[in-house]
Amino acid sequence: MALKPLGFFISFQGKYVTSRNLRDRLYRELERNLAMKVEDGETADTFVVSGRGTLHITILIENM
Repeated sequence: MALKPLGFFISFQGKYVTSRNLRDRLYRELERNLAMKVEDGETADTFVVSGRGTLHITILIENM
């Protein structure tokens, strides 16, 4: 799954909305979640996240 900050509309969802903050959060999650894999995407603000399945990624997104 590719994650990317959505621009204008994401400002309504949370306080940390830049790709830099998203990157920091994903790499902090990697320290605790050994089944997750994060790679840089095609652009600087896209991240490819892999996990054990749909439920695993869904829980990650809900916690973020």
